Amino acid sequence: MRKWEFTVVMDRDITASEEHTLNYWPSDDVMFVDGRMSLVHGPDDLRSLELWCNVEAPTLLDAVCQAVAEIRKAADLHPVRVKVDEEHRADVEGIVRVE
Repeated sequence: MRKWEFTVVMDRDITASEEHTLNYWPSDDVMFVDGRMSLVHGPDDLRSLELWCNVEAPTLLDAVCQAVAEIRKAADLHPVRVKVDEEHRADVEGIVRVE
């Protein structure tokens, strides 16, 4: 399987309480705990509305679905967009509009 790197953007900033929940989720098989997913902090360590993901899956779509499922399970967050690195752009053409 391939590892996919992407960023999931939420509809709002992640609160301190949600950040704590994500960082201390009580399971060993959760992306936040094992480092496959982490918050992207802004300048001066401001709250984030993005989560960086590094997920192993057969396709980029499978990887994004896994990440979104983890986010929804852990907190009341609503992913609204996925940012894909340039190296994966060819894998999303035909699935979504790439800007």
